[in-house]
Amino acid sequence: MAGDFPGVPFVQAKYYAKGRTAPLKWIVMHTMEAHELSTTAESTAAYFANPGDGRTVSSHLCVDNNSVVQCVLEKDTAYTAGGNPGNPQGFNVEQAGFARQTRAEWLDDYSINMFMVEAPVLRDVALRYSIPFEYVNWEGLLAGKKGFTTHNDCRLAWGGTTHTDPGSSFPWDVFLPIVEGQGMTPEQWEWLQNLSRTVRAMAEGKDSAAQVKYNSSTGKYDPVSSLSLLPFWTRVNQTSGGGGGGGGVTPAEVAVIVRTELDNTRLTS
Repeated sequence: MAGDFPGVPFVQAKYYAKGRTAPLKWIVMHTMEAHELSTTAESTAAYFANPGDGRTVSSHLCVDNNSVVQCVLEKDTAYTAGGNPGNPQGFNVEQAGFARQTRAEWLDDYSINMFMVEAPVLRDVALRYSIPFEYVNWEGLLAGKKGFTTHNDCRLAWGGTTHTDPGSSFPWDVFLPIVEGQGMTPEQWEWLQNLSRTVRAMAEGKDSAAQVKYNSSTGKYDPVSSLSLLPFWTRVNQTSGGGGGGGGVTPAEVAVIVRTELDNTRLTS
């Protein structure tokens, strides 16, 4: 049986409902509460196909750092967000990882790769159903606002579940721009990976000087030539002599970004 997305394998979940009782309105993000492995999507899809513990659960997609597996057709209802509108009106997505993850852990190489892998499918669904690339909390759900939301917000809005995934540290400011496809060139992708390594190393108290690419001849951090190309960091003030002027990312600007990220992790004072 073929799924909805070219190139995405389809493994039919055992438990689901044919059709939907209301129009698709939300893309609901979850965590599998499973370790970050290269086979997590496949193993969870296999579990949905034949739950050995008898649980009547499923999801539309399972995602890890190198693959997406579809388990329930888009037109059908997955059993994953509890007995509430998050099931019949949600396109539900299971990501490798845990709700307890910190922001720094969500910004590691594995998670960023996972966001990149799932982005084309989620972008396709969002565009076809006119779902804005915006996070909607439980109050917005109750008001009927369309967008991206979480299992936890479904719980807060309607009950029927005890799950709190993907957790309060899920990085919507990084995830949504990636899904929307804002300016992710290979150079920016490499820069973002380097930054995630740096944030993690600094949060752990390690020397991170060698983990950010530095061009000693220009005194700039490479390879990104302009912070204005990175929508993730538009909250950073850009100066004409630095990131905003096309002259490269200065050490001071990188320090501001890393400091902001460390503040957001709450792992350092």
